[in-house]
Amino acid sequence: LFYEFGCRGPMTHSPCNRILWNRQSSKTRAGMPCLGCTEPEFPHFDLAPGTLFKTQKVGGVIPKEVPEGSDHLTYMAHAAAARIAAPQWSKEDMFVV
Repeated sequence: LFYEFGCRGPMTHSPCNRILWNRQSSKTRAGMPCLGCTEPEFPHFDLAPGTLFKTQKVGGVIPKEVPEGSDHLTYMAHAAAARIAAPQWSKEDMFVV
C-alpha cells in the first residue's frame, strides 16, 4: 500500500501487522509507511536527508528494491495502474518533511 512512499515493510522481517502493537494496531494500519525499525541495520543511513518517505529508484524510474515475490516489471505495471486509478487528493505530496 505505501511502497511508493518509501515503505520498507515488504523487505522487513517483522510480524507487526499480525501481532500488532499492544494487540491494537500497527504503523501501517494507522496510515504510516513502515520504517523497518525492527531490522538490525535501522536507522537506514542509505537515505539522503528528506527522503525517508520516497522509494529509492535507479535512474529515477526503476525501484531499487521490490516487494518479495514480485519482479520489477510486474511491480512497475501494478504501480502505474494504481497511479492512474488513484483519486486526485492522493497524488499530493502528503509527506513533505
